[in-house]
Amino acid sequence: MKRIPFVVSGMAVLLIASLVYAGDPMISPIANQWLKPGQSTGNIPFTVIDDTTAPDNITITAQSTNETLVPNSPSNIIILGTGKNRTVKVIPLANQASSATIVLTAVDDDNDQGQESFEVTVTKTQTP
Repeated sequence: MKRIPFVVSGMAVLLIASLVYAGDPMISPIANQWLKPGQSTGNIPFTVIDDTTAPDNITITAQSTNETLVPNSPSNIIILGTGKNRTVKVIPLANQASSATIVLTAVDDDNDQGQESFEVTVTKTQTP
Protein backbone atom coordinates (compact mmCIF):
# COMPACT_ATOMS: atom_id res chain seq x y z
CA MET A 1 0.00 0.00 0.00
CA LYS A 2 1.35 3.43 -0.98
CA ARG A 3 1.25 6.40 1.31
CA ILE A 4 -0.01 9.75 0.04
CA PRO A 5 1.87 12.20 2.26
CA PHE A 6 0.40 15.51 1.05
CA VAL A 7 -3.33 14.90 1.43
CA VAL A 8 -3.58 16.37 4.93
CA SER A 9 -1.18 19.18 4.07
CA GLY A 10 -3.18 20.05 0.95
CA MET A 11 -6.40 20.19 2.94
CA ALA A 12 -4.80 22.49 5.51
CA VAL A 13 -3.58 24.84 2.78
CA LEU A 14 -7.06 24.96 1.24
CA LEU A 15 -8.60 25.79 4.61
CA ILE A 16 -6.08 28.59 5.24
CA ALA A 17 -6.70 30.07 1.78
CA SER A 18 -10.44 30.09 2.44
CA LEU A 19 -9.97 31.87 5.76
CA VAL A 20 -7.68 34.54 4.32
CA TYR A 21 -10.12 35.56 1.60
CA ALA A 22 -13.35 35.54 3.63
CA GLY A 23 -14.90 39.01 3.58
CA ASP A 24 -12.86 40.43 0.72
CA PRO A 25 -14.80 41.89 -2.20
CA MET A 26 -14.60 39.91 -5.41
CA ILE A 27 -14.72 40.95 -9.08
CA SER A 28 -15.86 38.43 -11.67
CA PRO A 29 -13.27 37.29 -14.24
CA ILE A 30 -12.77 39.47 -17.33
CA ALA A 31 -11.47 37.98 -20.57
CA ASN A 32 -8.36 39.35 -22.24
CA GLN A 33 -9.05 41.83 -25.04
CA TRP A 34 -7.42 42.10 -28.50
CA LEU A 35 -7.83 45.31 -30.48
CA LYS A 36 -6.64 47.00 -33.65
CA PRO A 37 -5.08 50.47 -33.33
CA GLY A 38 -7.78 53.10 -32.83
CA GLN A 39 -10.30 50.68 -31.28
CA SER A 40 -11.63 50.62 -27.73
CA THR A 41 -12.90 47.60 -25.85
CA GLY A 42 -16.50 48.72 -25.61
CA ASN A 43 -18.26 48.27 -22.29
CA ILE A 44 -17.09 45.04 -20.66
CA PRO A 45 -19.51 43.81 -17.98
CA PHE A 46 -18.33 42.49 -14.63
CA THR A 47 -19.93 41.71 -11.30
CA VAL A 48 -18.87 42.83 -7.81
CA ILE A 49 -19.78 40.82 -4.72
CA ASP A 50 -18.90 41.04 -1.03
CA ASP A 51 -20.34 39.24 1.96
CA THR A 52 -20.04 42.21 4.34
CA THR A 53 -20.69 45.32 2.21
CA ALA A 54 -23.62 46.25 -0.01
CA PRO A 55 -22.56 46.35 -3.69
CA ASP A 56 -23.43 50.08 -3.95
CA ASN A 57 -20.81 50.81 -1.27
CA ILE A 58 -17.95 49.03 -3.03
CA THR A 59 -15.51 51.38 -4.76
CA ILE A 60 -13.82 50.25 -7.97
CA THR A 61 -10.54 51.73 -9.20
CA ALA A 62 -8.44 50.81 -12.22
CA GLN A 63 -4.78 50.98 -13.09
CA SER A 64 -2.82 50.25 -16.27
CA THR A 65 0.63 48.68 -16.22
CA ASN A 66 1.54 50.43 -19.50
CA GLU A 67 0.64 54.11 -19.54
CA THR A 68 2.17 54.53 -23.00
CA LEU A 69 -0.69 52.41 -24.31
CA VAL A 70 -3.42 53.05 -21.71
CA PRO A 71 -2.86 56.04 -19.40
CA ASN A 72 -4.17 55.87 -15.84
CA SER A 73 -6.85 58.41 -16.62
CA PRO A 74 -10.65 58.34 -16.18
CA SER A 75 -10.92 59.17 -19.89
CA ASN A 76 -8.94 56.03 -20.86
CA ILE A 77 -10.26 53.53 -18.29
CA ILE A 78 -13.95 54.22 -17.74
CA ILE A 79 -15.80 52.42 -14.96
CA LEU A 80 -19.58 52.73 -15.00
CA GLY A 81 -22.49 51.31 -13.04
CA THR A 82 -23.59 50.86 -9.47
CA GLY A 83 -24.56 47.90 -7.40
CA LYS A 84 -23.21 44.51 -8.35
CA ASN A 85 -23.34 45.07 -12.14
CA ARG A 86 -20.58 47.32 -13.49
CA THR A 87 -18.74 47.88 -16.76
CA VAL A 88 -15.23 48.90 -17.71
CA LYS A 89 -14.24 50.41 -21.05
CA VAL A 90 -10.59 50.74 -22.05
CA ILE A 91 -9.56 53.33 -24.65
CA PRO A 92 -5.90 52.93 -25.70
CA LEU A 93 -3.99 55.88 -27.12
CA ALA A 94 -4.00 56.23 -30.91
CA ASN A 95 -1.20 54.79 -33.07
CA GLN A 96 0.07 52.41 -30.41
CA ALA A 97 0.69 48.68 -30.67
CA SER A 98 1.53 47.03 -27.36
CA SER A 99 -0.16 45.43 -24.38
CA ALA A 100 -1.17 46.53 -20.90
CA THR A 101 -2.55 44.73 -17.91
CA ILE A 102 -5.58 46.50 -16.48
CA VAL A 103 -5.97 45.88 -12.74
CA LEU A 104 -9.38 46.54 -11.20
CA THR A 105 -9.46 46.90 -7.43
CA ALA A 106 -12.63 46.64 -5.34
CA VAL A 107 -12.57 48.20 -1.86
CA ASP A 108 -15.37 47.60 0.66
CA ASP A 109 -16.49 49.48 3.79
CA ASP A 110 -13.87 47.66 5.90
CA ASN A 111 -11.06 48.62 3.47
CA ASP A 112 -10.79 44.98 2.41
CA GLN A 113 -9.63 44.68 -1.20
CA GLY A 114 -10.09 42.29 -4.06
CA GLN A 115 -8.52 42.49 -7.52
CA GLU A 116 -9.11 41.20 -11.01
CA SER A 117 -6.86 41.85 -13.98
CA PHE A 118 -7.06 41.38 -17.72
CA GLU A 119 -4.78 42.05 -20.64
CA VAL A 120 -5.49 44.56 -23.40
CA THR A 121 -3.39 43.93 -26.49
CA VAL A 122 -3.36 46.29 -29.46
CA THR A 123 -1.91 44.73 -32.61
CA LYS A 124 -1.90 45.60 -36.28
CA THR A 125 -4.16 42.59 -36.88
CA GLN A 126 -6.87 41.42 -34.50
CA THR A 127 -6.23 38.02 -32.92
CA PRO A 128 -8.51 35.80 -30.86
